Amino acid sequence: MIGVDPTDFLDARSDLQTVVRAFSALPAEQRAVLTLVVIEGYSYRDAADTLAIPIGTVMSRLARARAAVADAVKASEDDGSQGEGHD
Repeated sequence: MIGVDPTDFLDARSDLQTVVRAFSALPAEQRAVLTLVVIEGYSYRDAADTLAIPIGTVMSRLARARAAVADAVKASEDDGSQGEGHD
């Protein structure tokens, strides 16, 4: 890993662990939608058809899931920046 800052690698690993924990903590319905749309690349329509739910439900579950994961990452960043002597 020539030219790679180990600190960057450790930060990325920590971020990934935070995302995995946040994903695992989601309700099953939100995890299913997030998996289909974000990981598997399904369209909203295809995800709705696969899960036999209205497309609006896909959209709202996806929005809540994304917000929950983003909140977890932000909270982790906020926790990590405390005590580092930032001005």
